[in-house]
Parts: sequence; C-alpha cells; structure tokens
Amino acid sequence: MAKSGQAEAAFRMVSQLRTAGIGQLSFTLDAYRYRKQWQGERAAVEWIRGAIPPAALPPASMFAFQEGQYGLLWDLVGDPGQASRPNSSGSCGSQPR
Repeated sequence: MAKSGQAEAAFRMVSQLRTAGIGQLSFTLDAYRYRKQWQGERAAVEWIRGAIPPAALPPASMFAFQEGQYGLLWDLVGDPGQASRPNSSGSCGSQPR
C-alpha cells in the first residue's frame, strides 16, 4: 500500500494491529515507517515516542537497527554515552568547560 502512494492508509491499518509480546514492536516500527512517509520524520518520531513504553525501548532499538532505521535509534534511545559522562562538577575527572 505504501509503495502505491497510500502511506496514510498503510499507517492507519498497521498502527491498529495488535499482538502479544515483543512482536508488537515490529508492527509499531512498520507504522512509524509509514507515518514518516506520510507526514515526515518529525511527526513520526512524536508518534512513536508515545507508542513505545519506556521499558520497551531497549528491544525497540534492536528492531530499529535491524530495519535500518538508524536515525530513530538516536531519537528513541538518545546518546548512550550521556549516562556514563561525569556531571558538571568534574568529580569524575576533567571535563571540557
């Protein structure tokens, strides 16, 4: 459907599909891809942030990587190095100021 210029219809159909467990992430990422085609990346990212619960972000990042949605990894998970960086007090070593 999306290949025939019907990205909106594809998004609306796929975003309503439900399955148990981790398989739901596959449907969610498919819906993200269709929404991105339909309304652009910004709208798709806003939508998927509300569609994936925080606890499902690690497995969602694996699905995104497998599907080649590398930009989405940064939008969902962010910079993994931020959690291990020292705070601004410099208590964990020197840091550029």
